[in-house]
Amino acid sequence: MKRIGKYLGRVFIGTLILILIVGVGVLYYFKFHLPKIVAQQSFPLINGEIQLEGLDGPVDIYRDPMGIPHIYGTTTHDLYWARSQIAVLKGDEMRV
Repeated sequence: MKRIGKYLGRVFIGTLILILIVGVGVLYYFKFHLPKIVAQQSFPLINGEIQLEGLDGPVDIYRDPMGIPHIYGTTTHDLYWARSQIAVLKGDEMRV
């Protein structure tokens, strides 16, 4: 009977140590790795220039204070081309 109690005590302590290690790993991931690395990569490019082939003229994209993009171009083809390329390249479903 004492052997079973000793065995269960060791299993219990081992389980607690394993839960502690997993908990520290989860805390690190959500506190440090996710906000600084994963989340930063998911944000769309809002400053700068991108050169795309297939456009007839210049296309300007502005974001208002709410973050909604506004696309201005010379032809309808340019507008749709810029929207589709930016959505594909950045993985951002743009709300137009």
